[in-house]
Amino acid sequence: MKYATRIFSMLVVAAAFLTLAACGQKTNCNGISFGTGGGGSSSGGGVSSGGSVCGPGSNNNGGSASDFFFYHGSNGSNNAINTAALTATTFQVLPGISTNVGNSTVGSMIVVNKKFLYLPDQNGSGGVMGFSINHSSGALTAIPGSPFAVSPSQITTLAADPDANGGRFLFAADFTSGDFVVFTIDSATGVLTPVTGSPFSNPGFAANSLHVDGTGNYLYANAGTTTGDVFGYLIDQNTGALSPIPGSPFAMLVTSVQVDPTGTFLLTAEGGTSQINVVPIEAGTGTLLLGSTTSYPTADPIDGIVIHPSGKFVYAFGGKVALEGFQFTAGALTQLSGSPFSSLPFLTDCQFDQDGTALFGIKIPTSLVGVRKVDPQSGAVSAPVPDLGVAASPYFAATN
Repeated sequence: MKYATRIFSMLVVAAAFLTLAACGQKTNCNGISFGTGGGGSSSGGGVSSGGSVCGPGSNNNGGSASDFFFYHGSNGSNNAINTAALTATTFQVLPGISTNVGNSTVGSMIVVNKKFLYLPDQNGSGGVMGFSINHSSGALTAIPGSPFAVSPSQITTLAADPDANGGRFLFAADFTSGDFVVFTIDSATGVLTPVTGSPFSNPGFAANSLHVDGTGNYLYANAGTTTGDVFGYLIDQNTGALSPIPGSPFAMLVTSVQVDPTGTFLLTAEGGTSQINVVPIEAGTGTLLLGSTTSYPTADPIDGIVIHPSGKFVYAFGGKVALEGFQFTAGALTQLSGSPFSSLPFLTDCQFDQDGTALFGIKIPTSLVGVRKVDPQSGAVSAPVPDLGVAASPYFAATN
């Protein structure tokens, strides 16, 4: 459900003049206050409340925020990134914390090192917009030099070097040419600088998703074509330069791709089918060993899959089916106790936060944002927090 219509919308987005407005504040409605952690820091700060975390109909003491959730809003605010805060008991929009991004409302939105938020710029530069995250207020501030232009180009899809590697590189797919643009990320400022040799040519290929394995050695791209091919690239650990993995592209006919944190397996699904495929990755080369693929059934036809940050669990989702959970051990999938989680409202377009305690997604057909808590030890899924009472696009990002 993500692919053809969204890619088309990326192509028709008109260029417009970009205005940036970031609003941060130390106090807000009903006694909400923010900690003193500095902007761009992953520690300290966080939302606390002397009365309630702000949001429609909120009357609860939410405590400290475990996550900030950044999303493209609706109801007249589609040109903005809004911020919500997740606490132990609440999931609420933070009033006044909004950043105007003009036409840049489709395409990947990612957080790097819990410090920087990046998204494609669709206001004329064809490149990437970047913001520093204030972990005290949840506000965003434009990184100096943003947007980072790439010409000629139309960036639509992003991925980054794992946080465990320091988040050194940002990878961007150009929908128009199929080329890949690679940037280095300044760890202090978030400033992006194209690496030598970028863009890396791949004519005739339009990626609709990019995935870097947990070791930072391999980049895999799912083709936005009817073939569903997966393209693989080796990442130079010193420069970030890309070179094709032997055997790439891999004919797989898939629409959803994930890579486990160890770089040992690639997991795929084809939308509308009832199985997850586990493909071994050849150590040292990144080659996909298609002949050793193992398929595991799901209870219902699924839209996609997501891997827990620990690599211990895999979840299959769909807008009209219950979330399913699997233990993932040595490449094998085993249904978790209680799965499918049919008592919980259905979610699609699911993403984890960095520590894997919260799984965010979109509810169909309302487009309201939902959140599920995940036990990092057992993989059990629950919904102790009311869902966010606003609609959002599937392009969102969360950070602890």
